[in-house]
Amino acid sequence: MRGKPQRSPIRVLNGRLSYVRRGQRDLPWRDLYHFVLLASWPVFLSSAAVVYVVLNIVFALLFLAGGDCFNGTDGGSFVEALSMSVHTFTTIGYGELRPTTAYAHAVVMLEGLVGIIAAAILAGICFAKVSRPEARVEFSNVAVVQRRNGRPCLSFRIANHRNSRIVDAHMQLYALIDQTASEGEVMRRFFPLRLERDRSPIFLLTWTVMHFLDGDSLLQGLSADNVNERLVAIVATVTGVDEGFVQQVHAQHYYESDQILFDRRFVDIIESWDGLMEIHHDRIHETMPDPSVPVTDAAVHGASS
Repeated sequence: MRGKPQRSPIRVLNGRLSYVRRGQRDLPWRDLYHFVLLASWPVFLSSAAVVYVVLNIVFALLFLAGGDCFNGTDGGSFVEALSMSVHTFTTIGYGELRPTTAYAHAVVMLEGLVGIIAAAILAGICFAKVSRPEARVEFSNVAVVQRRNGRPCLSFRIANHRNSRIVDAHMQLYALIDQTASEGEVMRRFFPLRLERDRSPIFLLTWTVMHFLDGDSLLQGLSADNVNERLVAIVATVTGVDEGFVQQVHAQHYYESDQILFDRRFVDIIESWDGLMEIHHDRIHETMPDPSVPVTDAAVHGASS
């Protein structure tokens, strides 16, 4: 007798889906440009420095292999060969070192070509990374379920960390749910969730995103007791046009079932003093108990009536 299929868990790190690919036949360097664009600046710069050092060492060894092929003063030491390589690679040309044999001239021509190509690639990648628009949108690290105007409501909030506005911001919310077919096959699918407001003409400060858990909601009756069985994760995606870049930007966040808190609400993040608004970004994740009727009790009462 076939047992009940077990749901494979997902791992979320900093709001992003974490996964490992296995059995992929593509070689890692076949999509190297895409990897470099997505790499952080410390990783990219340190990798570029390693490549720079390795190339200069390789050409320094080529100079040493030619014997007395440049006018070094230290008997063709590795340090002078490395200096000769650096001068050639970077086209510095102080005039202290120069090739003296046909072999050395050939190595210089080869290294000069490699240096020009490397400089062009490095400049192109730096420009692409700098000019690539990214949204600096922060999501609260938890979502809450509370009663709002007497209705059970799932909500989370986001904040714009830039002074530039995101024009025509569009929020989409999906529930990631496992479905089991009659044949026992388990499929993980995304289902859209209707939002109380899915568009904002100008997203400058903060935005509380709300989905009511009643009516035709797929998550109607969601409670702390059944959230792990009914839901794998909530996926939120926001897109819009950054007025500074004048290009579309986007941000995405995953909420696992254990990151949904029941009968709590968010602490106020905006205060006003003498007509001047203060936005406390350090409070975006803070919650407090909801003093209204608990959502779980209301769901149980509704199911038993």
